[in-house]
Amino acid sequence: MDTTAQAIADLLTALPPEPETEPVTAETVPTVPKPENPGLVFPHQQEIFRQLVTTARAFGRDNWFSLPVLPRWHTLLVGPTGTGKSHLVRALGKFLGWPVLTVWSTRWIVAGGRGKETCHEIARWLSKQDGKCLIFIDEADKLLNETNDTSLWGTHMRAEIFQFLDRDLPAEIEISDPECEVSPLALWAKAQMNLRCNALIVAAGAFQSLWDYRPKSLGFSAETTFAEKTPSPHEMKTVLPPELINRFGKILSLPPLREQDYVTMVRRTAQALPGELREKFIKNAEKNLREAIRDGRGVRYVEECVTQVLLEEAAAKPMQTSVSTKSVSP
Repeated sequence: MDTTAQAIADLLTALPPEPETEPVTAETVPTVPKPENPGLVFPHQQEIFRQLVTTARAFGRDNWFSLPVLPRWHTLLVGPTGTGKSHLVRALGKFLGWPVLTVWSTRWIVAGGRGKETCHEIARWLSKQDGKCLIFIDEADKLLNETNDTSLWGTHMRAEIFQFLDRDLPAEIEISDPECEVSPLALWAKAQMNLRCNALIVAAGAFQSLWDYRPKSLGFSAETTFAEKTPSPHEMKTVLPPELINRFGKILSLPPLREQDYVTMVRRTAQALPGELREKFIKNAEKNLREAIRDGRGVRYVEECVTQVLLEEAAAKPMQTSVSTKSVSP
């Protein structure tokens, strides 16, 4: 029996009573205001999560507004698909108790485009916030323009996101709220103030060129690969353009997942599930674990397994209709 199969067999018989790595809790970061349970933060994410919480703690102190040099709070998460970057940001928002807005660079609707302009939607959301909040830009690697996209959409999308990362809202944005009598100008001013003072921005992307830049194998062992090392600061500066990295105060790297990371994710997820779902989850995870490792599905794999368990639970129960069976008089 290989190591993965043995590890899964061990899961089926007994779950370890305590996690291997101490999770982040309110006690470990006591100065974060009103922290909540972050949910499931996996061991390979713990150190990055701690650094994100530390940044949020410093950002939330409000003692930096009057400094002669303003800090760069933006954080960029770098890591191959499957390492759980989006999962980590959701956990951060839950831990902090801050509202979270997620936008995607690939779904960005530029000014003058069809549909609701993304900058306008961000401004409208910001105008409703009354304290610290978190804005997450996903798929930020599309800002690299690796395909030399010269389309008007690509050019304007990058320009608008860079302006947003510079904490400036377009002056031409007009915000209206039918639920209040505040003028559009006052709403814009509140949104701009929140963007500059209250919104912590985290962006994330796979940035595959960073991993392609590295040697893909170290020796002949199938279990010893480049996955065990993350790109160095020099490699990041070599691959990522200055107009991108200069807008972030910190760049954090999540390494590609190893085989053991998958086993650990399954174990930790099983520990967190209610007893009636736990065994079904482990059996679902066992069936396709090899395939998930081969395809690099990462954190998405445990999410898919949980989804499958819930679908099976729903299918096992008799379907109930909400349509009334009572006769209706004409």
